[in-house]
Amino acid sequence: MKRASLLFLALLSVTFPCFSQWNARATMTNPRGQHGAIAHPNGNIYVWGGFVNANVFTDMEIYNEATNTWSTGAPIPVGTRGQAFALGNDNNIYSFGGFDAGHLNISHRYNVSLNTWTSLAPVPIAVWEGTAAKAPNGNMIIFGGENAMNLVQIYNPVTDTWSSGANLPIASRMHSAITDSNGLIYIIGGWTGSVALSDVQIYDPVMNSWSTGTPMPTPRNQFGSTLGVDGNIYIIGGKVSGGNNSGPFFTTAEVYHVATDSWTVYTALPIGTGEAESVTINNGIHLIGGTTTAYVNSNLRIDTPLGLEEPLFSGINIYPNPVSDVLNLEITLAEASAFTLQITDLAGKVVLKETHNSGAVFKASLNVKALPSGAYLLSLSTPSEKIVKRFVVE
Repeated sequence: MKRASLLFLALLSVTFPCFSQWNARATMTNPRGQHGAIAHPNGNIYVWGGFVNANVFTDMEIYNEATNTWSTGAPIPVGTRGQAFALGNDNNIYSFGGFDAGHLNISHRYNVSLNTWTSLAPVPIAVWEGTAAKAPNGNMIIFGGENAMNLVQIYNPVTDTWSSGANLPIASRMHSAITDSNGLIYIIGGWTGSVALSDVQIYDPVMNSWSTGTPMPTPRNQFGSTLGVDGNIYIIGGKVSGGNNSGPFFTTAEVYHVATDSWTVYTALPIGTGEAESVTINNGIHLIGGTTTAYVNSNLRIDTPLGLEEPLFSGINIYPNPVSDVLNLEITLAEASAFTLQITDLAGKVVLKETHNSGAVFKASLNVKALPSGAYLLSLSTPSEKIVKRFVVE
């Protein structure tokens, strides 16, 4: 598991495999964006709150995956949009904060079996467009959000009390928060208040500490995100503006591979969509609602996974890092191939570019003694794949 507070070495992998396509399923009654959406073990998807323009909703719609039909659930007591939410260990749905004519500190639990909402202890700092994830011990953790951009607020559902965690290293809102199979929580992308982020911030709820992962290829915020059945994190659509219903909206989808700290490209959406929600259910992913320049009631599904292409660069080691004179490379390739090796500084200036034809193993020693001190990016690329590693010259 990733425990370090700083990773000097990052890996980016982009490939272009073929996947199944997005298919339209039965639509919601109401168009909406900035809503809550939870896939439940009972086979239903629960969608509540959200808004269209100035109209904030209380209603809940329930989608039955098996019958491809929608029904109505109990409305949340207070209308909200941009709320944080998570599924509890008790299989009930938890909804926190949001916005309606001001930042909200409301907390509610939806009992799925009884179709009832219960008010809980309010969020200490009201927050909009923060995200929540469940820790292994069952606590619900809210990360960032407008009005609390760097805060980590932790709810204990057993005692109905709140506490604080270590602050977000990069303050943001409109990001995702996904818990992996090891109990680490990934905060991906988001909005700083001025720019969209590509950062991957990794929170360890046991150690109450942060580390970093490889940045997302496309900076974005207010996208769909979900943990796939393959254990990877899917990032779908989104945008780069911080304004409501403000495009342009992305069709692109990208997959973060937790085990290898790498990214691949996934099947694009048929239309650019932001402010939507994604869930995983029955070996597939749904993207529900959002805006495509107008708020929509769409419900798109794609079957996953079909298996990602094995990357060409299957093993990469560069050392020492940091380096003062000679940087050693050891690269394992899945097959013999030509590739381009390039070093750039963080401003994008190319300081080295070479083309190589290699067998299964490529080794090289690069003299970097003449480079000014600082961070550099070493990339290996073919027409269909690119890997980037970061190293530091002392």
